[in-house]
Amino acid sequence: AHSQRSWVWCRTARWGLVCIAPGFFWCVKMADLDPPWSRLPPQHLSAELEYGGNRVRLDDPEKKFYRLGRLGTQCDIQIEHQTASRIHAIIAHHEDGWMCIYDLGSANGTFLDDEQLPAKEPTKLKSGSVIRFGECTVEFRVTIGDRREGAKKEMMTSLADYGEAEPDSTPSSSVKGEHRQERSVSGRGSDQDRERRSDSGRQDRRRSPDRDRGREREWDRDR
Repeated sequence: AHSQRSWVWCRTARWGLVCIAPGFFWCVKMADLDPPWSRLPPQHLSAELEYGGNRVRLDDPEKKFYRLGRLGTQCDIQIEHQTASRIHAIIAHHEDGWMCIYDLGSANGTFLDDEQLPAKEPTKLKSGSVIRFGECTVEFRVTIGDRREGAKKEMMTSLADYGEAEPDSTPSSSVKGEHRQERSVSGRGSDQDRERRSDSGRQDRRRSPDRDRGREREWDRDR
């Protein structure tokens, strides 16, 4: 280790020596490197990291952060480049509700959208951000989304499909309406016929006494 920010790792990879000055080292646990402000991601979060044709999910409900570096045994995402530190940086879920990149004091730096990040300071990530480590030419692209928005879009598309299917059912409903109108018209006609019949019956009843009187006169003449 020739740099103040370089690391020397034991075989177990659970302990590390930080070179704080030439010939002086500080022994630390890997757990001490974990950010204390990290938390588990919210359920609605959707995030992934794409690099070199690979995709890694960053929304595991049981993981607060992801280590990135050259040491594959202790890193969640391995950076296969000589300028990357053994444990170079951390992508974490911040307790304030956003994702961030956290440089662990790497020798060759971490770059977000071509700007070098300060060491040991969380920097907020946004969807589409591009991360580079040291002189590695591979770009690590972050995609962050919200599952709730996807669910809303699916619901809107399903409703739109349902709305497009409604005109097919309208003719049947219109036909039913026409039948109802015909029934109502026919019902009105039957009511009118009934009224006419009742009027004719009343006229017949009025005429029946006159007929009866005429018959009585005829009987008297015959007698």
